[in-house]
Amino acid sequence: MERQGGRLGDISVYGQESNPTTWRLRKMNLAIRGIEGNLGPSHADTFRNDLHPDLKADFILANPPFNVSERKGEILREDARWKHGVPPVGNANFAGVQHFIESCRGTVPWDE
Repeated sequence: MERQGGRLGDISVYGQESNPTTWRLRKMNLAIRGIEGNLGPSHADTFRNDLHPDLKADFILANPPFNVSERKGEILREDARWKHGVPPVGNANFAGVQHFIESCRGTVPWDE
């Protein structure tokens, strides 16, 4: 970022993590680098408890829950994020991709 002429204060970092240990490590990682971040007040599952439901980001960097089968998809059948089709109950891949699309500012090529 410095190489591009930016400053740490020029960015906002938002995130979420379902694993409590990983959530604490991510908070620590941001803190030791002096980066302000909003990772929510505690760990939480993005599908069942989206801590940033109105977030529209310019960039998304993610470690998606690919091939996770315990998503409890049956309780999320009517979720507003599924504009491109309801994800299969037993696999989080399609749900993760749609969550990223819904969290992006602007449009994606197939929406134009």
